[in-house]
Amino acid sequence: MGDRSRGFVSGPGEGRKVHVFGVVLTLRVPSADTAGDFAVWEEAAPPGSGPPRHIHHRMDEAFQILEGHYQVWYDGHIHELGPGAMAMIPKGMPHTFRCVGPAPGRMLTTVVPGGLDDFFIEIETKGFKLPDDLEQLVALGARHGHEFIGPPLSD
Repeated sequence: MGDRSRGFVSGPGEGRKVHVFGVVLTLRVPSADTAGDFAVWEEAAPPGSGPPRHIHHRMDEAFQILEGHYQVWYDGHIHELGPGAMAMIPKGMPHTFRCVGPAPGRMLTTVVPGGLDDFFIEIETKGFKLPDDLEQLVALGARHGHEFIGPPLSD
């Protein structure tokens, strides 16, 4: 990584690893390296994992499935996504996703503008655990422009 005006290259697997609720995020293009314009990370998730239903009030989010299978809920519908599929969730749209099936999943996520990676770094730094720290997580999310509106997807 480096000076944004010069660009940079990130090799396979390179980037800061952030551990959040059993998921490993590899920050491929952190917000700090784009002056907050955008961020990109690769997410490795065990089967059954996924965040609570939520809204990003300040950013658009797009993710492409690299491995495994996911369910994505937005606009009141559940969509089944496999490798190569992509979803784009505009800011203000309630959504969630979940890795489904017997194998772990991997997806590439981009947010515009950046900042969601900073939220995850803060969760890791504070050592939040669910459900014990739910109230603190909700407050932290609000400071970052994220609203939790319901439970994760379930079987």
